[in-house]
Amino acid sequence: MPICFALLGAIDAGRAGVAIQVAAAIGVIAGAIVGPKISIASRLVAERLLQEYRTLLVRTMRLTMAAGATVAFLGIAVLALLPMLAPSMENRLPSVLETAPLLAAALINCLMSCVAVFSRAQKTELFTMPLFLVALITIGGSLAAQGVGGIFTIACLHALGALCITLPFSVVGFRRT
Repeated sequence: MPICFALLGAIDAGRAGVAIQVAAAIGVIAGAIVGPKISIASRLVAERLLQEYRTLLVRTMRLTMAAGATVAFLGIAVLALLPMLAPSMENRLPSVLETAPLLAAALINCLMSCVAVFSRAQKTELFTMPLFLVALITIGGSLAAQGVGGIFTIACLHALGALCITLPFSVVGFRRT
């Protein structure tokens, strides 16, 4: 947010904060779904029930993506409808176009969090690195753009980072499980 504030000003930084909070809700839902499965997954691996383990992983990924997509849809709906219901909020909320790339990145990150939790290696530092790289792309690109394009540029850079780094990392992690 400090970068948004410096590049875009207070109003747009607040709008970006709203978009980021909607995207963060997807991560919270993913954590709530995946967290309780950790002990079950560990038991299945310990008992060498790998087919059941993989079935649990796939079922959890589907549930996480469905719940995340539902939250994304509801977030978009609220952002689209709220300015119609309360016109004074229109300048304070990000547009659907500005929010959609962040929500897409959040869904990709959800997928990676599932794979990270279910990874047999359970080496969380390996799954922290892609998120760090996505953050660097977002921050570096935003600074390079110097505020041109506003929130949409920042959101697209974040989505591009998630698509190019997090998604391939998730696919490789999934194949290793």
